[in-house]
Amino acid sequence: MIGKIFPNCPKAFEKIEENGRIGILYEYIEG
Repeated sequence: MIGKIFPNCPKAFEKIEENGRIGILYEYIEG
């Protein structure tokens, strides 16, 4: 799922895994 949303942004995936919070995902989408 995350890979499809951020296919070229592995750092975003790492950030989500690190925090374990879906809210981080929205921060990357908004930002």
